[in-house]
Amino acid sequence: PLLRVWPVNSQQPLSTPRFVCPGRVTLAQASPDGCYIAVTVLEKIHVYQVASGRIVWSGVHHLQPINVVKWSVDGGLVVCGGQDGLVTVWGLSHASTTPTPRLVLADHSLPITDLTVSSPRLVTVSSDHTCKMYDLEGGSLLVSVVLNSLPTAVALSPLETELYVGTAEGPVLVISMTSPSRQLEYHLDAENTKVLSGHSAAVRSLSASRCGSQLLSGSTDGSVKLWNVVSGHCELDLSHQGPVTNAFFAPKSTQMFHTELKPSVVLSAFQTANSEQADCISVITETSLALCSDSVVTADMTRTDPSSEARIKSMQVEIDLLRSINSNLYRFSVNKIIRNNKTVSPVAGTVEVTGPNKTRKKNNILKKKSKHVFNSRTQNVVPVVGKSVNGISKTKRKRKRKNKNEITN
Repeated sequence: PLLRVWPVNSQQPLSTPRFVCPGRVTLAQASPDGCYIAVTVLEKIHVYQVASGRIVWSGVHHLQPINVVKWSVDGGLVVCGGQDGLVTVWGLSHASTTPTPRLVLADHSLPITDLTVSSPRLVTVSSDHTCKMYDLEGGSLLVSVVLNSLPTAVALSPLETELYVGTAEGPVLVISMTSPSRQLEYHLDAENTKVLSGHSAAVRSLSASRCGSQLLSGSTDGSVKLWNVVSGHCELDLSHQGPVTNAFFAPKSTQMFHTELKPSVVLSAFQTANSEQADCISVITETSLALCSDSVVTADMTRTDPSSEARIKSMQVEIDLLRSINSNLYRFSVNKIIRNNKTVSPVAGTVEVTGPNKTRKKNNILKKKSKHVFNSRTQNVVPVVGKSVNGISKTKRKRKRKNKNEITN
């Protein structure tokens, strides 16, 4: 049970990754934004995240296989129709590990053949020859139309003014919704209903253009026809070698037909549910950008920065810390150079030394037991030996006193 992915501009499918499903896939439908894909295996539905390959949730409520699955316009709901005649509406997110459908519609008595979802409306067709319209919010039945032919496909115009129903015989019925019957259930008047005739087999797909003036239909007779809804004429007929099961309008991209273009879509192989990570969905954070209050976002910002103001404050704190460290280093160095926490402060004409010993200050005369002295002329602290008065050492003074005594004698 594999799913294959083809680039739009190539005829060869992608070799990697491999999308392995838990069983034989009967239906696969991608969400409008392309982020999720719904896969049905018999009566069970699985929703996968395309980028990570993780399974978002798996649910089962139908008693028989699912025939059709469609997404809502906003991608928040998944609608399934099964062979048991039930229509289930599922939400994309579920709070519990065992999800349950938001709505279960059981008004049809035979298998659902097709359905279409608009913003406020849900239209279904069944093998019981009825076409029903529901309110998607509350699930209430708005109108039920009984048809003479077996309906096989359904589509709604963008303005919801016309309802298109494809039949098993080939004709496409155009039902006007501008003046519906006041009854909850009524039989369609075939004489006053517009019919688009051209297909010779059952119509399997219907798609209305955005402007609402054109209708695209695909049939099991191998043809795809483009209809002008106003005139009822076939404007284009495309033949195929086999039955057409799906046909729809899609916006055209200018790069769609460039063969060298490599789409940058992130695809990951489907993973199985894990008991520890059953409710976890991985989020791509490598390319995320911080939402900040600044008008300019710099390249070096990380996703944890709320704004550049926080970075400025952090840098200011770091600067203050460096200043404190430098101040402490300076004080430590000064204390090591001048022992016993002595400080030197030069004053013009005098020298002052403060410390635990007594000091004397008088015209550059220093009488103090210290191994260092401040030179006011060179502005440096130099080591000295012994005491000195007026630049004369103790030894020289003794010799001078001795010579004086000898002369006196």
